Amino acid sequence: MSKRFYITTAIDYVNGQPHLGHAYEKVITDVIARSQRSLGKEVFFLTGTDEHGQKVQQAAIAEGKPPQQYCDELAAVWKDFAKKLNLSKIPCIEVKGQCAGFLYGMQISNSLILTGIYKKILLIGAEVHTCLFPYEPLKPILEGTNEEISRENYEFNTKFRDRMVLFGDGAGAFLMEKGSDGEGILDSLLYTDGNFIEKLYIKAGGSKSRPYFSKKDYEDGSIIPILEGREVYKLAVTLMTEVVLEILEKNGLKISDIDLLLMHQANLRINEAVQKRLGLPNEKVYNNIQKYGNTTAATLPLVYYEAKKEGKIKKGDLVCFVALGSGLHWGALLYKE
Repeated sequence: MSKRFYITTAIDYVNGQPHLGHAYEKVITDVIARSQRSLGKEVFFLTGTDEHGQKVQQAAIAEGKPPQQYCDELAAVWKDFAKKLNLSKIPCIEVKGQCAGFLYGMQISNSLILTGIYKKILLIGAEVHTCLFPYEPLKPILEGTNEEISRENYEFNTKFRDRMVLFGDGAGAFLMEKGSDGEGILDSLLYTDGNFIEKLYIKAGGSKSRPYFSKKDYEDGSIIPILEGREVYKLAVTLMTEVVLEILEKNGLKISDIDLLLMHQANLRINEAVQKRLGLPNEKVYNNIQKYGNTTAATLPLVYYEAKKEGKIKKGDLVCFVALGSGLHWGALLYKE
């Protein structure tokens, strides 16, 4: 079974708020510093791009800034950090699974390790949502300065405040290798249903547009996520509950066998509803969305790291990861500590 043998996370703050900063650089530097002797030619890197299609690099091997190249941003980021990693020509791919992206990355990593293609995989989940909303200038938002924001700009962004307050910036990573039988990733179930794409998506951008992004897209707010909150809430509660029960049944387990349930941190009400439907007590669920907001691809490594740090995950515990995101993509994964 694939076993996680090191995990680190990083969040950058200004005035108590997550921001663009250098979270990417911190998380990769931390991984390298603590596990340098374990890295070698058999390492494979899994990365991704921002959930909302803005092509802000979703990899902890990025500096805290969008790459200059739109089409080849992965190579551009890799170039900047290859020297720090002391690795060149190591393969690196991106995974676009939105809020379920890290879960998809865990399954892909497990498969590549079990088939013997790679011995070690560095799986990274990171998001920079600060750039998503079109404040100009950004400096007062990112650094808390007193630089004036025009009334027109303020009023325009206020229209999207219902979504702006939901998201945060963050980064986390798992360094994975094969472990002993009965530990690590035991099983996973993943699903996608494109019929629900318009419940949570960005209208602008992509090959359907000419050009990919236009001035009009920014002016009319088409670059801002469309979120049908009530519909997404109902779908998330139903599908996340169902997939947890399904993966347990598939493996001959009961809900009482779970020692800790770690859910994607998008909405505390969603997580509380899933917990209630599954009949799990508070001590078997851990949330940290109240600290960071929805960091999408970074939520699972962040919530795992903090739960373990607080002593809520012990050797031999059965941990169930579950997530749902835009697409819709969703799934569950069983992990033995």
